[in-house]
Amino acid sequence: AAHVVDADEFDVLDLLTRLIDKSLVVTERSESGETRYRMLETLRQFGLELLSSSGRADTVRSRHLDHFFGWISSMRDDLRKPFPLEELQRIRGDMDNVRSALTWGFREQPTPATEITKLLYPLWSFPGYYGEGRRWYQQILDRGDTVEPAERAHVLGRSARLAFQQGDYAVDLALQKERARICEALGDESRLARSLVLQGTAQAYMGHLDEAMPLYERALALYERLDDATNIARAETSIGLVSFLKGDFEDARRRFEFSLRQARKDRHKDRVQVTLGNLAMVDVMQGRPSDAKRLIRQCMRTNEKVENLYGISHDLPALAVATRLEGDVTGAA
Repeated sequence: AAHVVDADEFDVLDLLTRLIDKSLVVTERSESGETRYRMLETLRQFGLELLSSSGRADTVRSRHLDHFFGWISSMRDDLRKPFPLEELQRIRGDMDNVRSALTWGFREQPTPATEITKLLYPLWSFPGYYGEGRRWYQQILDRGDTVEPAERAHVLGRSARLAFQQGDYAVDLALQKERARICEALGDESRLARSLVLQGTAQAYMGHLDEAMPLYERALALYERLDDATNIARAETSIGLVSFLKGDFEDARRRFEFSLRQARKDRHKDRVQVTLGNLAMVDVMQGRPSDAKRLIRQCMRTNEKVENLYGISHDLPALAVATRLEGDVTGAA
């Protein structure tokens, strides 16, 4: 509040206290024990009318956007961590403010609004926010040629991943194709290879296995030329997925185990989880349900700890199949 109205914090606190005493502002305790302030909606609307008629609305909204840009930017490094739950909880508590800042920002000050949208990818990729994230990214893409090619490629990639998480594979594929064209024009082989892998995954999920393999193989060749061990392992995981879907479970296991060794070497917990889940499904198909259940439960414990609902949604069907194979139909249900 002090930043938005450009006033001394103690003056703002004194004013807030007087407004609370008159029941014009309400205080609440958040789940984390923080004191929060809010207005009744009728009073908030009345305040907005007064602000609009004062001629200061744009100045105040600009400062409001500036505050949330600075606040979210201060979490930049933490938001890059896998599953930054504490930071996401703080941001979710202020989502109405963030949405208000973005709505005005994309209309009047797109640069900070764009940066906020990009920083918030960990939130948009959280279940319940996929569609909203895609809508904000579309605001960036709608700016057309005013967006630098590298930035456009980044946004296309993020939006494509959200489309994939919603099962919108055709849109995912189209966005990744545009991204790949930009990366190729920029000479960015690493990001081009990543886009090729994700195109292949979209094709595989749509059942087009023969279209997926050339994409994976081209990506693998690029990663090998770049001597990128981490992404070679990722490409091997994707090729293993095609082998799995074609019924070549031994080849799938070999590729998944190779990927698991690299993920552990990289200490990348998320990729370890994904690969363990893949190996569990191979165990299921090869008639080893008890081995599969052990791996799946390991995945689920970690996914529950970090509230990875997307991961859990994949763990549960696999656990159900393994349980059914053991003859426990009720447990599977």
